Amino acid sequence: MRRSPLLSLIIAALLTVPAGIAVSTSATAAPKPPKQGAPCPKEGLVWENKGELFKCVKKGKKLVWQKMKSGGGGGGGEYATQPVPADGKWKVPPGFPDDLPPVGWQGEPKWFISNWDVPTAQSVGPACSEYPLTHLATDLDALDSITPQGFMQPGSHAMPVPHMYYNTGSPTGSGKDPNGVTYNSEIVDVFAPADMVLRGLVQQNVERGGAKFTEYMMAFSVCGNLWMFTAHIDNIPGTFLAAAKASPRQNGCAAAGQTGDTQDCFYEYLRLPIKAGTKIGTSSGRAHGFDFGFTDTSRPVPGKLDPGAFSPRWSAGVCHARYYAPTLRAKIEAKIDGNNGCGQLVSDVAGTAAGMWLAQGKRSMSQVEDYHIALAKHWADKDRLAVSIGTNASIPGLPSGLYELSPTTSGNNRAFSSVKPGEIACYDRLVLRRGMVPGPTVYITMQTGSLETIRIVGTTGACPATPTTMPGGAKTFERRNTLG
Repeated sequence: MRRSPLLSLIIAALLTVPAGIAVSTSATAAPKPPKQGAPCPKEGLVWENKGELFKCVKKGKKLVWQKMKSGGGGGGGEYATQPVPADGKWKVPPGFPDDLPPVGWQGEPKWFISNWDVPTAQSVGPACSEYPLTHLATDLDALDSITPQGFMQPGSHAMPVPHMYYNTGSPTGSGKDPNGVTYNSEIVDVFAPADMVLRGLVQQNVERGGAKFTEYMMAFSVCGNLWMFTAHIDNIPGTFLAAAKASPRQNGCAAAGQTGDTQDCFYEYLRLPIKAGTKIGTSSGRAHGFDFGFTDTSRPVPGKLDPGAFSPRWSAGVCHARYYAPTLRAKIEAKIDGNNGCGQLVSDVAGTAAGMWLAQGKRSMSQVEDYHIALAKHWADKDRLAVSIGTNASIPGLPSGLYELSPTTSGNNRAFSSVKPGEIACYDRLVLRRGMVPGPTVYITMQTGSLETIRIVGTTGACPATPTTMPGGAKTFERRNTLG
């Protein structure tokens, strides 16, 4: 089992956890991999490198990397090489749940990367019924809307997100939390949508604008290959915190957030059963509402060209509404924004410009989203497309942002999936989502193969009738086609 780049990079690269719409995996810069005694950038920073944990500590007047304990759970021999047990009980080190493969187990599929929120692709718990979700996660009447999968917002989520946003709307009053932080959204109760088991928890301690507050991200195994994720949660039960503090794998607390205003504390390999309908907390009131994500580890999501480059939620995310019986599903779908149903998580089309593109040489940093770009279908409008440019993409003439367009069937502004290798395509009349102001003109050209590449650059003025030359300064992005 490979250790996820997500944990290493979340811990190391100073990621954003905004008070707005999404939990971020973006960063302003990525420090070099640590070595014992080498200089490090920020006291308290923790980074896992090749199975070892390093912490940035102050020695005298210098900040240096120092090895620390990883929290245990790894191991070779029978732990790493054992077959899948027929009775569902694994051989594990003391203190670890025996219904999950041990850390370091070598039998996971090649596309799967173990992570704090989805640690295995193996079936866990009972087999799933036809409709395993039986309870609504909140009172739907309390929601303004549900944002479907695939939402993009550079600076937060530059890549299409696998979870949905349950948006609770503006607060009815001008209330503040006990620490003086003004609420940005209405607070609602959040409930377990099924019988499930708490498996991972991240406590996020935030200090912003002189005030302090805490939020939580949580992950649950549901049944079979199904996993649930939620974030922007507060007021979780004391039993959850107790289970976290007793968890056998604790990957420490580390500075996070682009401005270093957040401390993320990771607790993994929990085993706390929860009954359907149990209150698991409230929305925090400091974001849009709360997140609801669902993952099916039985296979990568269809069409994902390189699932092994991403953590499981991004490589195997599914629409949770589909796991409810028709009556409840219809109620959820009635709240989803737009005309595109559950949204559009995957836009990859091999041999074309459509889909997600990673910065050159940064495949292992896919979760640091703002290095990368997406030429994708719109999450809520089936007739529109989106160009998402991460804050660290650094493309000449093309500032970071989310640009939208209505595609044509020929000429300029064609659908990305119609742009074939060697062609030069031009896009104008783009609309920058924030502020809805005109965006730059964009040129792209791509090449196919086992490693596909795309060159992209921004400029001004209208597109020529027939583009024949790429403007200077184009930057190259890439993706692997591991599906063949």
